[in-house]
Amino acid sequence: MHLATGLVPQRSAVMAKASASPAKRTNRAVLGVAALLLIGAGSAGVWGSGSSESSTSTTTSVPPLNDSVNGPGARPAETSYSWFDHAMAVEQADYPMKELSCDLLDDVITPDVCAVAKTSHGSFMLIGTEGYWDKSETDADGLAQIPFDLTVLTTRTDQKTPRAVSVMDGYFEKAFTKNKAQVDLYKASIDGNDVLVLVKRLSDNAPDAYSFSDSVQVIAASSTGAPTVVATYEGSALKVGSDGKKIVVSSLRYKATQDSTESTWFSRITLSPSESDPAAWIESVTSGPTAVKAGQGMTLMGSHTFAVDRTGTASDGSSI
Repeated sequence: MHLATGLVPQRSAVMAKASASPAKRTNRAVLGVAALLLIGAGSAGVWGSGSSESSTSTTTSVPPLNDSVNGPGARPAETSYSWFDHAMAVEQADYPMKELSCDLLDDVITPDVCAVAKTSHGSFMLIGTEGYWDKSETDADGLAQIPFDLTVLTTRTDQKTPRAVSVMDGYFEKAFTKNKAQVDLYKASIDGNDVLVLVKRLSDNAPDAYSFSDSVQVIAASSTGAPTVVATYEGSALKVGSDGKKIVVSSLRYKATQDSTESTWFSRITLSPSESDPAAWIESVTSGPTAVKAGQGMTLMGSHTFAVDRTGTASDGSSI
């Protein structure tokens, strides 16, 4: 972690766009869809481990996060760095299913992360699975890329057989380096409606927070029930928490200061749904000396850790 002492040019560590190879993305989408088979009817969803409850709850005795989203500078939340598109993969399929359920997926595949979000506008399910990769297949930088495929599904009952229908596809890559990283899937309740939060981050005790670009994706249901990416951020040492009314994201940043007692400084972004449409979220950006407690007020639905190249060297690029 870089410590800011004396006068240091301020550097915002939030919001840098992710990239992925279009050719690889197409291949992963084909493989991910082909792996799914027809699924029978079932019950409520949990993380795909086979058990009825596999999540870690951190929602008890949640103190309020003293961040305001209605102050000066409030604006529409950043969404241009999304991992997701409109679910027009090369191969597409519907899955017979009376109710969205991660348990049903366990009968045919084992998602690395899975969760069902229930809202007053309808339910949706997110699944994520590491795709096929080979460490001998490298890109122009000489690095092998580990793909992670994401699908968001909703139910449709307008036909004779109720179906789970993919409505968004997602994708990102993690370079096969010495950096140990993982993706966490959280569920938060905002004003009684479930919101899903994906966090791609360096694992705990990483030696250098700036050697990796952490990412956050927030997905909520719109007023029509459509799952929608409502906020996306990237930064260093990202932490996300909630107090039931809002979501707060913190990220390590530099601070221009002469005060050596405050050697670290953090960006803080506060998010909440707009009054007109829960898919149109509002953000307010500030900074301060404290980070958000990771996972505060949210339920951890699952985590996936990526393979580490124990013989190579870590890259200092932000794309890994």
